[in-house]
Amino acid sequence: MRVQWLGEKEKASTRRLWEMMFPEDTARFLDYYYKEKTKDNRIVAIQADGDLRAMIHLNPYRLTAMGRMVSADYYIAVSTEEKYRHRGYMTTLLREAMEDGRKKGSPFAFLIPADPAIYEPFGFRYVYSPRSLQMAAGSPCLRRTDRAVKANLGGHEDGSSQLKVGISELKSAGDCREAADLAGACLSEKCELYALRDEAYYLRLSKECQAEDGGLLGWRNREGALKAVLAYTLTQETVEIREPLAKGSDQEVWRTLLEELSDRHPEKELHIFGLLPGMETACVQRRPSIMFRVLDVPVFLECCPGDAREHYLKVKDDFLPENSGCYVRRQDASSGRCRAGRIEEEEFQKARLRGEDAREMSAEELLALIAQEEIFLNEVV
Repeated sequence: MRVQWLGEKEKASTRRLWEMMFPEDTARFLDYYYKEKTKDNRIVAIQADGDLRAMIHLNPYRLTAMGRMVSADYYIAVSTEEKYRHRGYMTTLLREAMEDGRKKGSPFAFLIPADPAIYEPFGFRYVYSPRSLQMAAGSPCLRRTDRAVKANLGGHEDGSSQLKVGISELKSAGDCREAADLAGACLSEKCELYALRDEAYYLRLSKECQAEDGGLLGWRNREGALKAVLAYTLTQETVEIREPLAKGSDQEVWRTLLEELSDRHPEKELHIFGLLPGMETACVQRRPSIMFRVLDVPVFLECCPGDAREHYLKVKDDFLPENSGCYVRRQDASSGRCRAGRIEEEEFQKARLRGEDAREMSAEELLALIAQEEIFLNEVV
């Protein structure tokens, strides 16, 4: 058994294991993934008996967290070939991946678990429950766009047909740049922790969706300004919709894009994931989806909401013992941002005797410090 970080020319060798472990993914999707996502991701794997038997793909994301930029890896394709399970391979790979992220200064890693019980022993906990919505074909919910909104955005009060003049697929670099600008404005207004969306992000997302018979759909007003955008893919029975985004008072216009997709695919249900806070509608559901794992304690603490007080923490981390120790978090008077650093045990105990906020916490308990209602992470790969 040998642990290895795969080089660029070796990454394609994991496709055999992917196809074996995730047979639901189409060849077209995997063609996209191995052409696009492996350009900048990292893969750690275990080789045994002459082939790769276990792997984790670490897909990098740039995140905005409390106004600062950080990097974090999204773990996907976490898998072990069936006859090689129960040998400690996944424990070895998770430790390797997490220690690598900690050394790079990543505040946390995140993943969507097939079964949360697999990851809980390694310190992962649910922190994010995205808002989602399911609509049956022809649902009356799709016909409730507010009249005032239609008039404000250049439509007519007697229906949505004039709005649809402004609907188009977004494919060009210019389209994706505009989508990124709109997304940035939406997310900075509503969220404290989210993946940065730039032109490259939306160009890649467009390719990702096209690999599953979808794309990016946008709506422009009379002046040509992009006012709403969403990403969608198709399955045999559903239209899978991600992140219908529109800013401020324009938020209701995303319903018009849903109407368009419903008209194009009248036999399919609409499954909508990643509604922004404030996009209120009937039948919204919340279900735990993404688990986090703290990797670098000081950087993580700086990504959490704070106040003017000093907060002292004694952290215990059994899986990543390098994280164990005492820390203080302070708010910088000039910038208003939090700063955190390691301190000696003696300083922590003195703070406790003074009656300061001095708590002992596990690495898992630290995750409760995140403002969960202000997270927005809806990445697929």
